[in-house]
Amino acid sequence: MVNFIFLKLQFITQYISFPLLLILIFIWGLYIFWRDSKMTKKNKNSVFDMFFITSTLMILWGRVMYIVLNLNDYVGLPWSISPYERYTDGVFFFRLLPWRYFALWDGGVLYIPMFVVFVVIATLYALAVKRWRIREILGTIIIPSTFLLSTTFLATGLYSNDITIFTQGLYMVLFVFFYQALQFILSIIWRNKMDLFFKTYFFISIFANAFITIYLSINLLNSPITSIDRWHMYIFIIWSIIITILFVIDMNKSTHVKEIHIKSKKITPNVPIRIHNTEK
Repeated sequence: MVNFIFLKLQFITQYISFPLLLILIFIWGLYIFWRDSKMTKKNKNSVFDMFFITSTLMILWGRVMYIVLNLNDYVGLPWSISPYERYTDGVFFFRLLPWRYFALWDGGVLYIPMFVVFVVIATLYALAVKRWRIREILGTIIIPSTFLLSTTFLATGLYSNDITIFTQGLYMVLFVFFYQALQFILSIIWRNKMDLFFKTYFFISIFANAFITIYLSINLLNSPITSIDRWHMYIFIIWSIIITILFVIDMNKSTHVKEIHIKSKKITPNVPIRIHNTEK
């Protein structure tokens, strides 16, 4: 079945370039992030700044980790003030330092560090800046980040003709779609019972986080990944354990919502209303 899907999707490589596909994945990830924020009513307080800041740091960190891993490719290169070189056979851009550090279109980023930085930075940003609760941010962070990682694996597997990477991404992206479908169905069934919907939504969020953590730990740590990728996976596992503990604590906290009933004053029709002047 996986081989069939892999072959059927090969047409994408003929019509869409790899960088363009990554841009489309990023936009789709932004939509999922906004949609999950909407589920907990957090979209009223702009979430796009959080996504773009987190994504920018994610890309920069993925690039830095790639440079560290392939440092020999950058050592010894000449430095230039100009970002381009002009020769008789053409003009070449971003081949010399420091410009080559920023040549992201060469595919030189590490995806696992990007994924881990996204979930960690997004968590810190949501807690420190947005003042969200743990149970409110878990689904909003883990699902979009998993979508970005899984679809990037799919794209990498397609364009490099590597079915192993493609398979790893396929199972993750199917889980994301299943989660989104379940979330949508629950929002329809319990649209008049929002308290019940939120409670269920919080619990499927923690289940999703547990599933993704276990799946990534088993598959990626048993794969031939780099030492940098491995250490970032350890960080992700630690993050998942801490966030799970905080989630349980937060779920046991009272919302401290106090109901206040205000009784309106009875007004007799066709009778003048006396307004008292309280100013002294």
